[in-house]
Formats: sequence, C-alpha cells, structure tokens
Amino acid sequence: MHQEVLVIILKQTSALNGNSLKIVIKCKNNKSSEYYYFDNILVTGTAVPTISSPTSLSASSISSSEFVANWASVPTATSYELDVFQYQASQVTSTIASEDFENSFTLFNKTSGSGSYYNGSTDNGDSPSNSPLYTSGTYGYGVNQSTVELTSNDINTSNYSNLSLSFKLAAFSFNNTSNGMESSDDVTVEISPDGGSHYYSTAIITGNGSSRWNFSATGNATTAYDGDANAVTFTQVSGLSTTSASTVNITGLPVTSNLKVRITLSNSYKNELWVIDEFSITGDSEVLSEVPVIGYDNKSVTSTSDTVKGLIADSTYYFKVRAVNATLTSINSNVVSVTTYPTPLTEAIILTSGTIGS
Repeated sequence: MHQEVLVIILKQTSALNGNSLKIVIKCKNNKSSEYYYFDNILVTGTAVPTISSPTSLSASSISSSEFVANWASVPTATSYELDVFQYQASQVTSTIASEDFENSFTLFNKTSGSGSYYNGSTDNGDSPSNSPLYTSGTYGYGVNQSTVELTSNDINTSNYSNLSLSFKLAAFSFNNTSNGMESSDDVTVEISPDGGSHYYSTAIITGNGSSRWNFSATGNATTAYDGDANAVTFTQVSGLSTTSASTVNITGLPVTSNLKVRITLSNSYKNELWVIDEFSITGDSEVLSEVPVIGYDNKSVTSTSDTVKGLIADSTYYFKVRAVNATLTSINSNVVSVTTYPTPLTEAIILTSGTIGS
C-alpha cells in the first residue's frame, strides 16, 4: 500500500466562541488486506480577539436628582459606553399550553372511551355540508356514537394572571342531513386545580332538537371558573345554525403548578359527530423593558465614572457599562441599581405668638 499525505482544509467563516468543532474523516477501499492509518492530526486556527467587560460598582454621591456611576477599569479599553435606564413593566399575553390534535396528542391523553382524528371536509350528504373538520393544521378530534374523555397533562400557570382556556367546537349530522345533537348529547369541561385530585365541572355544551353547526358559526360559550361543581349549561338552538357556539371559553382559571383540564364528548347516535380543535390556555405575564434616561443611552465616557444628572427624586435607576477599544466592544457589565433620595424638606421657621418683654 502506498504512503500518502492527506490534507484537509476547513474554512470556518465565523468564530466558534467556545463551541466544539467536529471533524469526520471517512475512508474506503476495496481490498480487505489494505488499511488506512492516521497520525499527527493537527487542528489550527487564529485566536479571535476579545475585550473583557467591566465590572459595575456601587454608585456614589447619591442625591435626590443625581448619582455617580462607577465601574472597574479594563486595561485594554480606550473608552466606555454607559447605559442608564429604568424598567417599565407591561403585561404580555402568552400561550401557556396548546393542543392542535394533529393526528396525535401532545397535551391531552385519552383516559377513557373511543374517539378519532378527522381531516378533510364533510360531504354533500352531511350537514353542515362541505365544511372543514378542523380549524388548525389538517386534523380535528371527534366522537361518533360514543363517549371519549380527554385529560390534559399538568399545566403550570404559576407565573401568569388573567388565565383562560379556549377551543373550537363543531357538531355535524354525519352521513345524513337531518340529524344532530340532542339534549342528551354534550361536551363537558372540567377543571382541576390540584393535579387531578379534584375536578370541578365548569361548562356543558348540549344539543337541542338536532343541533348542528360548523367551525364558522359565530356563537360562543363563555363562563368563568368558580371552583365549584355547578357547571353552566349552554343549550344550542335546534336544527342547522350559523350562530351556535363554535368557540368555548373559560376565564378565571386558577393559578397553580398542576392545572388539569378534562373534556368529555358524548353522543348516542350513529349520525352524530362532535369535533373539537385548536385548544389553548393563555395568560398574562409581566415583562420588563428598559427605558433609557435621556442623554445616557450608549453615552461615551473616557474615565471609569460619570455623574448622572436630571433624575427624579425617590426613584430607582439602573446602569450598565461596556468596554471599547479601536476595534472591539465588550458585552454588557453587571447591572447595578440606584435609588435617588427623597426631596429634602425645606426648613421652616415657626413663629409662636406671645408676649415679648415686660
């Protein structure tokens, strides 16, 4: 076998920044008596220059309208960038948990009964006809002449407020144009604040005289969770409708680390079909954003301190710093908080009436 030199040139267009680089060398020959041996594998590169970030120090000379921001020197820095700011809190609505029933469960589990995934649309022989059997993705989940119980995994709502759940609901006459949901056919939503130890029936959506509607119906069934077992019942209009409850909402969900939701769909006749889709739980959380102090947003400073002026008394401010040289800017330093002093009281001379002299 010939001795050969293998040279591999790798072009790395960006810095690894501490990440590992994996090199795979694959060799192949057609003779079992020949082997490849590798030795003296060397990986070289050029060090990426960096500049250390400063360490912010405690503020000094604090008054009701100013303070001095301080930080430690960085040897290679020629200047610094100073940010002084306040935090502003705002409420942001986020989706905490969701289920789209895309031919599998991600949040729910089937805990009893029998249901199926449905895609496509209803036929001319159904009612409502030519209607999608889903609202999100390509599948919904439903039950036909059966009962199915779906139970969610634990959902942590601890860090949220204004909690609510929502899902889409449709009722079809299947393989027939004149059937639908009766008073004995219903969808029940139960809430557990303690991981399934106790469930509280909160909303029941029921039919009435062959009720049927698709996901485009404009009605909704909305109620608040109240922690008791007395559910609010929403009886739908009879027959084919465009105003029945295609959206189910439950507001005021409990704040807990192990919320569970149980949804039971039930109908009793072969031509009846409940379908649900697009389940979600949303809540508000507090998000802090930086509001710069005018004149101190990315302010260039050549020393290791700067006097911050024009502040409001008895208010909390924050500052952070970056080191700069001719080609580089460091990452942010640690953030230091400073609270200005209250406005000083003006001394007053109080004159008390009385007799002076004899």
